Amino acid sequence: ETGDLQVEYKEFDGQESDESAKRIMAVELTYRLPNNTRPIKYDLWVLTDVEKGISNFTGRVNIKILAVEETDYVILQYRETIIDTVELLEGNVRTIINSTYELPLEYEFLRIPLPRQMKVNETFEIEINYHGELHYAYQNGFYRANYTDEFTNELVWYATTKFEPHHARHLFPCYDEPQIRAPITLSVQHDKNYKTFANMPRINETVVDTDYVISYFEESPPMQTYLLAFLTSAFDHVSNGAEDIEQRIFAKPQSIREGAADYSARICGSILYKL
Repeated sequence: ETGDLQVEYKEFDGQESDESAKRIMAVELTYRLPNNTRPIKYDLWVLTDVEKGISNFTGRVNIKILAVEETDYVILQYRETIIDTVELLEGNVRTIINSTYELPLEYEFLRIPLPRQMKVNETFEIEINYHGELHYAYQNGFYRANYTDEFTNELVWYATTKFEPHHARHLFPCYDEPQIRAPITLSVQHDKNYKTFANMPRINETVVDTDYVISYFEESPPMQTYLLAFLTSAFDHVSNGAEDIEQRIFAKPQSIREGAADYSARICGSILYKL
């Protein structure tokens, strides 16, 4: 029960009909999405303990989806994440989809069978809970890096993203192709002594407990998944102080104190306006 809303839970064992299985097998022959569905919007939550040097992260994504064709399955792209649960949301009904979701790993597809045939222009929601590991050797997708604190001589870890051209699928299951755009709402749960910055304005930060806060960000315009970007760190920053569109340069606190980012802050505005 959620407030006054009675939520009904159902289960679906994920078994496709012979015809559906043939269609899915046909998709396996290409690395491109079948375009039988399209995203309307994403609502993404991520938890990271990167400040402890921990590489594990946890995520949940809710995707509102439009059926472009009649279909009884959804295919998304994902990479190196472990799927914990998948649920179909229709009104106050949550259907837990029990299935082997993955297609062969080389295709980076996540197959989600649906309990019924979706009609053209019908909308529905898929909610996926999952977990994964931050990259370290490869600085793409959702990855971690570090620097040495000048006073303690200890490593200070941070987590950030590099999704272009096709690495958003490492952070969350999605439609990770450049012709597909949808708004993204991001929230990140992280250590209370860290800050998260993204390429949308932060609108709120709430305390979870003695260790964690959640940073919430404005919904983005419709955009490709590879354009999403955020940083969770103990970085400091310097601003150019612009009243219309402020630009900030982030770096480790020592570099900010030493003025290493001052020149960039002074010229970045004029460069961007010229572009």
